[in-house]
Amino acid sequence: MVYSTDKKAAVLSREWFPSVSATTGDWYPERNICQILIALASGPRLLLCYLWYLLILRNVPTNGSPGFAKLLLMNDVIRTIACGGWVYVTSSDDHAIHDFSMIIYLLCTVPHVVGTIKSAPQNLRTQKYRRICGYTFFGALVPMVYFFIQHNVHRVPGAYTYYAFFEWSLIISDLAFDAICMIDFETFELRVVDIGASGNHEGGAASNDFKTFGGGIRSRNLSGEGKAYSGEGGIFVGGKTNSILNELKPADALSFAADIYLGMTED
Repeated sequence: MVYSTDKKAAVLSREWFPSVSATTGDWYPERNICQILIALASGPRLLLCYLWYLLILRNVPTNGSPGFAKLLLMNDVIRTIACGGWVYVTSSDDHAIHDFSMIIYLLCTVPHVVGTIKSAPQNLRTQKYRRICGYTFFGALVPMVYFFIQHNVHRVPGAYTYYAFFEWSLIISDLAFDAICMIDFETFELRVVDIGASGNHEGGAASNDFKTFGGGIRSRNLSGEGKAYSGEGGIFVGGKTNSILNELKPADALSFAADIYLGMTED
């Protein structure tokens, strides 16, 4: 069926709320703001995929397996790339690639949601929130597809606005679902360790020495809270330890300053 230009204009005149695709692909500056935010979120998103992979491995053999962890990691990476596909290749640029990326994203979301709920720590609060977000996400798909067909095929005035509401609710529930993982990561601790030229450092319950600025040697045990270690390459800090600067005494600072002064005068 062919519609006249006047009828198409009448249909579009009833639409007053932009969809996600229209916002990210047709309008300035909303399109550019969305693309910048997606670019900023890509790094943390990929890091989240890897951290969840580690979380599953930590729960082996109770809640997961190495094979399942790798499969979910691969699925989530593809899902992240597909998100970039429909954000940066807009419907105005290439409608086919935009729709294909969106379909891949939605298909990968199914194992993402199910796999995350299955492998997550058995925290009743987080599992409740995840199920609510998951039901909201999949529940929005049916009316979203229905109103899209009403708009794109039957040209029903106002249908695209209803489609946009469900599409935005889908995005919000998707973001909320992933944000819940921050509760599960409360027991995680990230450390950046400079292992030095030797390529290793001693950990565990061993007692390790580190030098203060005054040149003295202090020993602390790594097995307790407030553990710290310094090899030739740098400092390893974990738990709720205080900074090494808190260990610095006035006499050490004076000794350090004197060493610098004497070194300069000798030159």
